[in-house]
Amino acid sequence: MSRYNNRTTTTLDRDQYRRFLEERGRTNIIHYNSPKFPEKTVEIIRQLELENYVWKMGDNFYNVAANKYGDKDLWWVIAWYNEKPSDAYMRRGELIKVPRPVETIVSYFYSNG
Repeated sequence: MSRYNNRTTTTLDRDQYRRFLEERGRTNIIHYNSPKFPEKTVEIIRQLELENYVWKMGDNFYNVAANKYGDKDLWWVIAWYNEKPSDAYMRRGELIKVPRPVETIVSYFYSNG
């Protein structure tokens, strides 16, 4: 399931973008708006198993998700659970949680997001 499902979009076509658009041969750009992530509730946390993971030099959410879930596109599940919007917020040696089963979170996310 794509993280772009059920996302609202904005069309960037204002005068302030004219030069940017012209340089790229475009009349507009579709921008995905930031999602509203559902809060972690006691109910969802109780349904999950949490694996500890220590962030290492060179790690990123894509690689951790590929290793733990077999799908790099599920990086956002780990980021969401740990309340880290991107890899830039991670520090070497930091302990994070890898929640499972990932299907439970994806279902929760899309039914409450």
